[in-house]
Amino acid sequence: MLECSLWKEGYLINVKEIDAQHMYFVFLIDKVKKHIDSAQSKSAIKNLLHEIGLYARFHFFSEENLMREYSYPEIDRQIKEHEDLIDKLSATSSKLQLAMVGNYDADNWATMQEIYQFLVDWFESHTIVHDKSMGHFLNKVMETG
Repeated sequence: MLECSLWKEGYLINVKEIDAQHMYFVFLIDKVKKHIDSAQSKSAIKNLLHEIGLYARFHFFSEENLMREYSYPEIDRQIKEHEDLIDKLSATSSKLQLAMVGNYDADNWATMQEIYQFLVDWFESHTIVHDKSMGHFLNKVMETG
């Protein structure tokens, strides 16, 4: 089990594959916080955010494949949510590029905190609302199918 202070049982949607991916996603977000708090190099944080972006794409593709396989009726909304996050991550990476100029000061520390909070807020709202709904649907159809 990965050590992660952010994980909550409320994030579980009871689809093993997705729950495991969510746990790793939260582990990566927690790692961002630890990097910021320990004043890791800005390039290490940038690399970690790049990893999160790549992992998000993988995770979203996995979710979307399951939704297609089981004909999830809200798939278009989920895909839009996923695309929005990828767009925001790209914008966030650009913002971080600007913050990486110069020394590790209060301004770019605040930018990094903002990026971290964005990741936490997005994960919580998306998982608790949209993924829970998807999980209920998938659990029903997997039981009967």
